[in-house]
Amino acid sequence: MTLYSIIRKLQKVLDISFSILFQSAINKREIDICGAMPDNESQKTWGDWYFCLSLKAAFERAGYKANIITKDNWYKRSSAKYVIVLRGLYEYKPIHIKGKKYLMWNISHPDDVSLSEYDQYDFVFFASPKMYDRLNKLIFPPSTVLLQCCDRHLICNESKGMPSTLLFVGNSRGVFRSILRDLLPTSFDLKVYGGGWNNYPVRDYVVKELLDHDQLGQAYHNAKIVLNDHWDDMRINGIVSNRIFDVLASGGFVISDDMAEIHTLFNDNVVTYTTREDLNSKIEYYLSHEDERKSIAERGRALVLSGHTFDDRVSDIIKILKTLD
Repeated sequence: MTLYSIIRKLQKVLDISFSILFQSAINKREIDICGAMPDNESQKTWGDWYFCLSLKAAFERAGYKANIITKDNWYKRSSAKYVIVLRGLYEYKPIHIKGKKYLMWNISHPDDVSLSEYDQYDFVFFASPKMYDRLNKLIFPPSTVLLQCCDRHLICNESKGMPSTLLFVGNSRGVFRSILRDLLPTSFDLKVYGGGWNNYPVRDYVVKELLDHDQLGQAYHNAKIVLNDHWDDMRINGIVSNRIFDVLASGGFVISDDMAEIHTLFNDNVVTYTTREDLNSKIEYYLSHEDERKSIAERGRALVLSGHTFDDRVSDIIKILKTLD
């Protein structure tokens, strides 16, 4: 037996031993939730952070231990059997340690994800039927649709404080957001919560750069109309904004940019617009038809809370985890 073959055999024994030892430490009821936000105070400005918090709470209600892993800590050793990557701004590269399973939930920046990136996972969740129809036969891992959702445990719909006529919550990121561009200038009372608006006329309507997350539901509920739009890549790929789910869950009324997926998902419980004239016309109409506006909001709330919560999504994920085992 050559020295090389002896070394190779020893290496295999060490690999097997390490695998057995590491497998014994893997917890089948533990999940790592990997988000793209940094491990510092700025994470509070990231929607991914709050998505992770809600997903973690839902898993824990289902009897799992769940850990939120920020980008800076993605590759530290963990005893979790499952790694769920919320694919956002950055790519996560699965290490494929024996015994672990890696799942991607592509909730944003869909144009940044290549077929080869999907192929690194054991399972893929697409946040829209359009993406699933286009990609599921082009990638190796099994996949399904898993829409965005709301956290019913955080949404407040009590009638107290924070009233507004029109409300927009969102950052600029160097873009004059489409629904604000179509609205402004306006004679309506508009309140904006978000940052990066100094170079746009939106700055005159900004109340605060960051609205505390636990106040969002209250703000949505007490606004007569919440304005929503989608980033271009989200709209093109049919990913409905989680803000719509949150507004409806709070009992709020929303007007959004137009997407076929909104009508399919919410029926007539979300009003959409197509042009500047159409937007202003619908704002005027629904401000003067309060009973109709409230009726739409109530139907939307019932629809979302009956099947589009984080608990609903976690229930679907757990079913997939069992098939991977």
